Amino acid sequence: MVQQADGGHTPGGVVDGTARDGSEIDLVETAYQADKFSTAVHRDGYGADHQSLGTTPNAPGQHSVWYHTFGLDRTPTRLEFTYDGTVVRTVTVTVTVTVTELITQVMEFPILSHEVLDAWADGSIHNETFEWQSNMYVDCIRIWQ
Repeated sequence: MVQQADGGHTPGGVVDGTARDGSEIDLVETAYQADKFSTAVHRDGYGADHQSLGTTPNAPGQHSVWYHTFGLDRTPTRLEFTYDGTVVRTVTVTVTVTVTELITQVMEFPILSHEVLDAWADGSIHNETFEWQSNMYVDCIRIWQ
């Protein structure tokens, strides 16, 4: 996950419908018991102005095989998400999705976080019971510029 800069807002709290002030890119969120995960791009903070583009790709063997690779290839006009070397989602700049909506225009930093959820029965993580007795193993993280 890449976190939104400065609380997801430009200095002074200006929200303009773009990622010029930062965005959160969720490379992988594995909050499912099924072999799938979610990817998302969030912008304009986490409050009333929040906007996002998300999807849930299938991930064969996600829970039956120990290690997997998750990747993100980012260019000025495209985000390409991969699972075990296979492209599972591509988001590109289009007439309806502009580069400033998709690609953060500020320096970002990676965050590794881990949460195990039984299910999002009502669709809200805020009502979920968290399992604190689980593990996540990360072999390496590579970031190229």
